[in-house]
Amino acid sequence: MRLVKQTPSGESALSKSEDEVVVDDESVSIDEVRDLVQRALFVLAVGDVDGSDLFTEDVTGDSPNMYVRSRIGLEDQLSDRAGGLSNVDLTVDRIEEMSDGWLATWRVSGDHTGRMMLNEDVHYAPTGRRIDVSATTHVVLQGRRVRAFRTSYDDQHVAAQLRGA
Repeated sequence: MRLVKQTPSGESALSKSEDEVVVDDESVSIDEVRDLVQRALFVLAVGDVDGSDLFTEDVTGDSPNMYVRSRIGLEDQLSDRAGGLSNVDLTVDRIEEMSDGWLATWRVSGDHTGRMMLNEDVHYAPTGRRIDVSATTHVVLQGRRVRAFRTSYDDQHVAAQLRGA
């Protein structure tokens, strides 16, 4: 994984493990940011309701198939996809510090072995197929929790893989 941090001059520089950033007046190491973002992305990708404590109570989040305005809403959305994928591999290719948060470029793949609901009215029965998704997520932290996220990916490509098209 590449972690990129903006230098004071605005240039990007590869961050070192010992670097720290300040998030809401709290010093957080680059390794902690990387770990938190990676764990939060995994929670979102696989529907890990137990991992919702990585998010603030008033978390806001958007993606092609998710709209949340609280941790309770997030947990409802996560439960719709929980158990849908097994043998999951998540790779964060890059995390870059932005002026208003962090931008992660990542990939996830997993076997579609459980029922999934990605939209309120579309259920996908297990197919056993390997599903691959590439995404970009903008993450805003509040201390050591995710306060907001916005994920972009090709939802039509995901649906086609789930349908076997």
